[in-house]
Amino acid sequence: SSALVTDIKFYTYLKQSQINFALLVKNLGVVLHSYTSYNQKLPLTTQFSIIKYISLPQLCVGYDIVYSHNISNVEHIVGIQASINQFIKLRFSTTNYRNDLMVTNSNKDLFYGMAFGITIETEKQFLIDIGVSSLGAAGYVYGLTINF
Repeated sequence: SSALVTDIKFYTYLKQSQINFALLVKNLGVVLHSYTSYNQKLPLTTQFSIIKYISLPQLCVGYDIVYSHNISNVEHIVGIQASINQFIKLRFSTTNYRNDLMVTNSNKDLFYGMAFGITIETEKQFLIDIGVSSLGAAGYVYGLTINF
């Protein structure tokens, strides 16, 4: 299929209270040409984010609420990021999807639905970002981003 798609982000930072607010609209657009006769809609999502800097810039806590319009679903995400030094940042997050990943009443695996990440940046703006997310019995998702 061919589509014309964009993401739109509105962002503000309240310097005195050290809080960021963002509103994102993702996958806003139309399908121009479909390969099937199925009337395909883009997976439109709306996201509202709040980030509070506790001790600028070493520690920040964030909350996101993501609404997926095509499946009428709400996801809540809570995360924390800590700067170890000017080049290394560690992240941790969890979502309300965690509840849906439990396959038994056992809480043996404390990592269900949680994500961990590390960002390493050099003085020359070379950036490596590694993330791991646990999907419980379904396994893990790994991500690697390299910016230069």
